[in-house]
Amino acid sequence: MSTVVDGVCEGEFQEIYSRRLLCESDIPTFAGPGVRVALYLQSFLSVLLVRFSPDDAPGAYWSMTSTAFSLIISAIVTSATKGISLLDGIVVVYVLILPVLASAFGLSEIVTPQSKKNATRSVHSPLLIVANWTRSALTYSFALYVWIAAPTFGSGPPVCNAATRLIFFGASLPALGSGRWLSLAGWGVLTFFFVWRSIKGLRTILIAFEALFSKSASQALLKAKHPPRNEVHWEMVTRTDFATGEVVRTNRLFRPKQIFHELLQGMTSQILSLAPSGTGSWYRLYGKSILVTLLAAWAIIMTELELRLNKLSSNINNQWGFRQILPLLLTISPLFSLYEAILARQSAGPMSKPRRIRFTIRRAQNLQRPQCEKKETITTFTKCLDLL
Repeated sequence: MSTVVDGVCEGEFQEIYSRRLLCESDIPTFAGPGVRVALYLQSFLSVLLVRFSPDDAPGAYWSMTSTAFSLIISAIVTSATKGISLLDGIVVVYVLILPVLASAFGLSEIVTPQSKKNATRSVHSPLLIVANWTRSALTYSFALYVWIAAPTFGSGPPVCNAATRLIFFGASLPALGSGRWLSLAGWGVLTFFFVWRSIKGLRTILIAFEALFSKSASQALLKAKHPPRNEVHWEMVTRTDFATGEVVRTNRLFRPKQIFHELLQGMTSQILSLAPSGTGSWYRLYGKSILVTLLAAWAIIMTELELRLNKLSSNINNQWGFRQILPLLLTISPLFSLYEAILARQSAGPMSKPRRIRFTIRRAQNLQRPQCEKKETITTFTKCLDLL
């Protein structure tokens, strides 16, 4: 006969305790607190340095990318040797959302094309193109692998995977039930768009890979993706002066815009670039930073809740050691850069700022049309050139 202790049936308590002992294993250190905190700080610093010190932001971006690569490769190797549990795999997937968000924000804001000597135009670094695409490919591949192989994933017995929970917006979902199907649907959609973008930009990816080892291949990044079309645009501009009634028409010919090899922006980058109507520069200056900060905070909260609300182990991923301290040391340089930028702003003194005042007159009557008001109409035509 079972008894009740602190509101928990004694038999149920023994079952939970025995399951915890069964599922406890050697704690992997690659997803420990040091690595997680380092990625948290590096992701936020990449966003903050964009606004305070754009020149130092690429350093924080590359530190975050290096840490993300180390985490992904370690997770793939240890999962192949059954060295981690399903819970550790879920934590790694949550943590890897941060580099995706920060990279999407950083690539669209701070990582601009670099001008080479004797170059006709600015080009992106082939290493940046390759690193960004490889990190995304490994992230999506590992996330799908975790959830596809969830029933047999990791080092623990099947009972441990069945007891694992997925924490999503505070809801505790079974990792082998609704949580698995929800994750497969979400990551499946993201992977589909990633593969579609990769197929569209396959030529750019191949050229970037070749440019890492060939100097002549890097010259291909200077050229347009497709030869220019044998056509020009004819633009006719009509200006009407309402004060005098004068109508002036002007014409000009110009070549169509060419498309060059650039970074393959992810879906997150495209979402961040969609500014709501009426926001203008405010969204570009502050809206993107606020949006990516909220998404990053959500990823951090979900990661920590995943560790706290799962009852498989009481001390999982909480061990500190050399492998946890080393990633934190990589964060010192971006922190110093941010602190130096703050001190430089304080020592610069107050800056002049214009002030604009607008007056609105309501219910006005018998107002004449201003003499300076004009109307401009632009019409564009396309002509094919005969080169023969």
